[in-house]
Amino acid sequence: MGVNKEQIKTIINGILFIDDPDTIQDETRIFLDLSFNSIDFIDLVFELGSLCGQEIKPETLWPFPKMMLDDQQYLKGNWTAFGLATIQDYLGKPLPPDTALKDLYPYFTLNYIEHVLNRVQECV
Repeated sequence: MGVNKEQIKTIINGILFIDDPDTIQDETRIFLDLSFNSIDFIDLVFELGSLCGQEIKPETLWPFPKMMLDDQQYLKGNWTAFGLATIQDYLGKPLPPDTALKDLYPYFTLNYIEHVLNRVQECV
């Protein structure tokens, strides 16, 4: 049994000290709508790992910054065909080659987190 959205929501609510559980919906843009920062992200990764009973690496949950360091995926300010295919696999939609990292932030939602954890079998 994988991690579900309610468990993820509970963790995020705890990290951000949100009292109203309805603040976070399936498509709430966690980075943008909740001002979720890099420290909050690391807390989330740690808490998800604790819930799963195994370590989860940050790049497992949000691989895009690390992908930008790989010339096979990102080169001269643009995503390669391989990089775009990987992004589409994670997000479920095609994006243009010049997509900036900040343009990916809206996709970091409860649905995305649940999808990634189940996709990579980190939490089964």
